[in-house]
Amino acid sequence: MKDKKHLGFRPIYHWTDASIRVHAFYCVLALRLCCILNTEIEQLGHKMSINLMLDMLSEVQQVITVFANEINKSSLSGLNGEVKQIVEKINLTQHQLKL
Repeated sequence: MKDKKHLGFRPIYHWTDASIRVHAFYCVLALRLCCILNTEIEQLGHKMSINLMLDMLSEVQQVITVFANEINKSSLSGLNGEVKQIVEKINLTQHQLKL
């Protein structure tokens, strides 16, 4: 949680003890969820650090194309090589915004 790029505990924009505790809880929860996702990705055959995993998955973006009087289309961009394999294996496309 000392990492400044991903999952950092600081900066804390809270002043009351209760708010700081909630902030700490969110940070620990985020770290735990990332560890679980990293474990699942390792079981699929892609061994990497949590920071590398977050860097790779942060490149994935959803693109929504809107046309007047037509069906809207949604797709994921930023999928290349290993990222595409991971997205397919963890079935990330099921979490796309449905139009």
